[in-house]
Amino acid sequence: MAWSYDPNLPTKKDEVRLIIGDTDIDDQLLQDEEIEYFLEQSQDSVTQASIKAVMAIIAKLSRKVDKSVGEAKLSLSQQIEHYQRLLNDLKSNMIVTPEFETPPDAFFTRDEPYNEYNGGDSE
Repeated sequence: MAWSYDPNLPTKKDEVRLIIGDTDIDDQLLQDEEIEYFLEQSQDSVTQASIKAVMAIIAKLSRKVDKSVGEAKLSLSQQIEHYQRLLNDLKSNMIVTPEFETPPDAFFTRDEPYNEYNGGDSE
């Protein structure tokens, strides 16, 4: 497996890496093949692939625990909290990206009667 990042962002993989903060060769979070898989599963949507990548990072970090030895502390839960906030941001910003110009629920309001024109049966 390989890890690479080009700050000139020539590929969607590099865009995903930038969005999820996986740009440090000395602190690699996901391999190229994993990001390519997320892009494939997301029909090359950088936003959707980034969401899947962040979910994978959260799962990976969740296996680890905070540690302390005397005065020294390593708080991995703060990393998880960071990635959970990033996940929420990505999901909330998803509707303003070119891939999702109109939010799915913008077509119908909850107050609108459910009928044959919006997926229900006519009365």
